[in-house]
Amino acid sequence: MGGFYQWFYLRTNWLYTKIFENGLFFFDYWSLVHLWSGLVIFLLLVAFKFNHKWLWLIGLLFAYELLEIGFLFFALHIFKPETLKDQVTDVLVGSLGGWISYQLISLTSDKAFSYKFLQKFPLVFSSSTLAFVWVGNYQYQYNISILNTPGLNLWAFFLWCIGGYYTLKMYLFLKKCISKKYTQLIYLWIVYFAILLIVEFIAYNWLHISEIGNANKTSLIFDLIHGNYWLHLYYLIAPFLMILLYETFIVFLIRAKEAAIQQGKRNK
Repeated sequence: MGGFYQWFYLRTNWLYTKIFENGLFFFDYWSLVHLWSGLVIFLLLVAFKFNHKWLWLIGLLFAYELLEIGFLFFALHIFKPETLKDQVTDVLVGSLGGWISYQLISLTSDKAFSYKFLQKFPLVFSSSTLAFVWVGNYQYQYNISILNTPGLNLWAFFLWCIGGYYTLKMYLFLKKCISKKYTQLIYLWIVYFAILLIVEFIAYNWLHISEIGNANKTSLIFDLIHGNYWLHLYYLIAPFLMILLYETFIVFLIRAKEAAIQQGKRNK
């Protein structure tokens, strides 16, 4: 079990990179995880028709902070020790995520509201979530120092956010044009991989940008997409992971919208 704690600690160490700190607040990449968690937890609480949703959310956020303290108390070094302002910030940021989710559900349930923003939010949410998890864990480091940032490589993160966003846009376009699911996915993957090879060719051969932070690198195809086994695997299946995350989010958003509408009717 100790090996797992050590592995988890090493894999999440990048999340402790400080973003901002003053006398009252402390933000690191864990803060973004708490923001995401608050949004998702509140969405699920509404979708599954929990009563006293805000009490549940605040209670779960506090319970997580107590869990961290418990791990440290029993000398299970899976998390780094946190200051009081760090813990307070985590709860506040998680609550902010819940408020964003509340607003999203309210707007989705309002038939008079324009749906343009609501159509884009799941795309942004899904692409940025997957980009955050992948880029943070792979720890990209480039041969050009200006492209490197501590903790999370923002250059790679924004590229994956943009790529994921337009991959999902292409997916929605193909859903309108093609009825068969597997045909949609095949066409989507072909377009995605072709564009990926073009981007990789320009970056590697014209701009001379290469990733140098991971060992045991090989090229996947045509002396392009240099990386280890995990990078090659992720690059091959990334569109399907994006679609899975997007469709899952949409299912729970629709369920939360219907639950909110039913609750509104009961309150009238």
